[in-house]
Amino acid sequence: MAEKTGLIKEIIYEVMGEEPKISKSKNTFFFTRKNGVVCGLKIAQKEETQLIDTEASLYRFINRETSLPAPEVLGKGRWGTLSYLIYSTFSGPTLQDLLESGESWEDVLFSAGQLLGVLHSIELHQQGLLKPDLGIRKIRLFPQQEYQKTLGDLAETRIIPDRLLPDLLRVDLDFFFGDKSNVLCHGNYTPGNLFADKDRIRGIVGWEKARAAPPFLDLADFILELKIPNENISPTPFYEGYSRFKPLPSIYLEHEEFYKYYTLLFSLALGPEKEQTNLEERRKKLLLTYAEARDKWPKTSLEPTL
Repeated sequence: MAEKTGLIKEIIYEVMGEEPKISKSKNTFFFTRKNGVVCGLKIAQKEETQLIDTEASLYRFINRETSLPAPEVLGKGRWGTLSYLIYSTFSGPTLQDLLESGESWEDVLFSAGQLLGVLHSIELHQQGLLKPDLGIRKIRLFPQQEYQKTLGDLAETRIIPDRLLPDLLRVDLDFFFGDKSNVLCHGNYTPGNLFADKDRIRGIVGWEKARAAPPFLDLADFILELKIPNENISPTPFYEGYSRFKPLPSIYLEHEEFYKYYTLLFSLALGPEKEQTNLEERRKKLLLTYAEARDKWPKTSLEPTL
């Protein structure tokens, strides 16, 4: 770790002309410049260079073409065999912090919905992952086989009861994700990734999973994370803000329970968060709630396409 921190300091000094203190969170190093701006720095080996290049291209596009408050690229290049990206980010409370503090939340939820509506107004011609030139690498993002394997794994660990498994395995994902209206999705649009004042969102981070996809999971993911800490918070202002820029898809409104179920399914499949046992237990309970409500999903005799 000390060796890597020394390398990070070298890059920062060479690019920014400063020698700040460094802190680390997951795969990102953070530092605060003399002017008070908080910055992040990522490094990647040669085989991951495309991820760094894509993230930088996305930030530049968002800042150039939209009003969304995204990180700004401050430096990008090569350092020996590594690639690096330096970008400005945000400090202060997140929307999650605000919700847990008991502050009034209607205006800030409206703002969160508006910004996601702006993002989803960027329509894309197909589904897939972004490339460094912001073209789309066409792949099937919601494969039936992956869904069925995940169900089987969660059934083995008793998170999904055996009695529900046959019905859940028969779900035809093409019904829910075959929509051709693909948009630029954030991929992790949750209260913890939104920096907030009392009445507005002033920063959006966590863009690593951005992709071209139907908008449903961005919507469901936000509402799930909103409701997990406080079941009494209404999503209405969020949906109202979203609708100012983008009509809510009718299939999402009709089958919101399914999209929440699908989002939770893969959240739990990634494994428990070691220091958040209570959070995982709440997610398991919610997953069962939505799975039990499968009778509200569309009746279909279609077999899944493998």
